[in-house]
Amino acid sequence: MYDELVKRLREAPSDWYDADLHYEAADAIEELSKPKWIPVTDKLPESGGSYIVYLRPFKGKTDLGYAIGDLSYPTEMYFDKGQMLWVCENESYNAILSAVDTENEYHVTHWMQLPQPPEGEQA
Repeated sequence: MYDELVKRLREAPSDWYDADLHYEAADAIEELSKPKWIPVTDKLPESGGSYIVYLRPFKGKTDLGYAIGDLSYPTEMYFDKGQMLWVCENESYNAILSAVDTENEYHVTHWMQLPQPPEGEQA
């Protein structure tokens, strides 16, 4: 959708203006700027730092005493690129094996960039 809008805008005469096309382009740009979940099986962060991750209980665990899907949740974790670990307080998860990790009760399935802080606030 975005590529088609860019093509239409580039092909338009320089003195031409179409309000509908303008709003379509603005909506497409807004959609592209929203953070998106990235599966760890597709890609890991290119640099170390804090990210939002989605943790899920390992499906093979049967001794938890509750339904497996009950405790999946998002949280903030630090990605240690050098050691390929997701780290949070005293827990760490192997980033390369996190999608198939049988040792930890939880594993990271997805990650995304932290949002920008509100205007005028320091990170």
